[in-house]
Amino acid sequence: MKKTLLIGLFAVMGIGTQPIFAQDVQYRTMPQEQLDSMEQTAAADYDAIKKQVSDTKSKMKAAKKEYTDFKKQYKELCKEEKQRKEALKKIRKAMELRKKLRDLSHS
Repeated sequence: MKKTLLIGLFAVMGIGTQPIFAQDVQYRTMPQEQLDSMEQTAAADYDAIKKQVSDTKSKMKAAKKEYTDFKKQYKELCKEEKQRKEALKKIRKAMELRKKLRDLSHS
């Protein structure tokens, strides 16, 4: 019981002190004009970073699409290469058989 009461009291004290530390003393003592200036600067910085993030994301998306296109093209070329290799193999085999036939007929 005492343990629960102490934990509850500690939690209430901890939660109660948060609003005191939530606002930095530095900003409370600044003039309004300076705070407005800082807010405008921070907002401009935030907007610039937000634009950079958006640009980078779109570049990543474009690069991913380009990668996908190249991968598809690579697979198609590999398939075509395999077909041409088979055709070349058949032609070479036919040439070899023709040579053997010619050698047999001239012997």
